[in-house]
Amino acid sequence: MLNRGTLLLLLIAITLGGGVLLFENSDSAERARNADETVGEAQGKPLLPFEESAITRFTLSRSNQSDLAFVKDESGVWQMSAPEETIAEGGAIAFLLSQITRPSNRVITAESNNLVDFGLEDPEATITLEATASEAEKHTYQLLLGGADFGGDQRYVQVIELMGQADATSSDENSSNEEVDSANLVEAEESSEMEIHLVSGGIANAIERPVPDWISNEEGEATDSTTQP
Repeated sequence: MLNRGTLLLLLIAITLGGGVLLFENSDSAERARNADETVGEAQGKPLLPFEESAITRFTLSRSNQSDLAFVKDESGVWQMSAPEETIAEGGAIAFLLSQITRPSNRVITAESNNLVDFGLEDPEATITLEATASEAEKHTYQLLLGGADFGGDQRYVQVIELMGQADATSSDENSSNEEVDSANLVEAEESSEMEIHLVSGGIANAIERPVPDWISNEEGEATDSTTQP
């Protein structure tokens, strides 16, 4: 039988052990909450401040390849305007636009002189697009595609607003707005910090399609049907 002293020590040990366990559980829960908050702060945001449907034209420039240019006609059908004029492949356009209008996975704030660390000093591709957010407001943006992250399944993207202005009713107002936009752009470029988005690697797949994949085969099918006996 345990004597009174041993029993007392045993009770003290159990009490202390329970207290330590309770403290560790509480501390773990607190760390988990803090981690969740940190992840929330690091969550991404939309690359562009408008919907996919607002984009009316864009140019895709890729290293060592001809530029591709597209414009949406009045009926909402995408047309390729360069390197040739033809109907664009709607699926390829839709996939690319969905990639650049969805929220990024994370936003990183970095010094402007560290572009090389993200593969953005000499980007693999540049998308220059125009969008009509409303009847009176138009925007021009550039998206620069940088390198892959450490895991290789995400890409760095920098977004630059080149112009954002309401339609003016006179050439003087247009000129004034353009001067303001140019000044804002220079100021943004000289800023010591910049935002870099980390996005899904799907954007690279959307951009790296060969030229024939951007052209619809509808015209070809129509031509074949008219030449067949």
